Amino acid sequence: MNPRKEFEKLKATDVFYNRLCSAEANSFENVAFFVAGVLSATFMKVDPQLITEYCGFWIAMRLLHTVTFISAWGNVGVAIAAVRTASYVFAAAAASSLVLFAAQASS
Repeated sequence: MNPRKEFEKLKATDVFYNRLCSAEANSFENVAFFVAGVLSATFMKVDPQLITEYCGFWIAMRLLHTVTFISAWGNVGVAIAAVRTASYVFAAAAASSLVLFAAQASS
């Protein structure tokens, strides 16, 4: 038995499992930018409470994005897709804000 072939076979035959795998892959799409924001804000000595709040918000938005990504099918897909897009934008805004806070602290 080849685990990778079994994994691919399951992805091809089980729609929900394929959706879960896609959600997992999608969850990594802006992690690098978030990490850069956290590290730059930390190194520039931005208020740790502010960093923590933005990190918590980013995590909440990414969790919401993952849940809506998994559940966006059928007749409710369009409404859920709007929530998914909003959660992605808010998470990106949180990561961007951390970078901006670091830039402000450096000047």
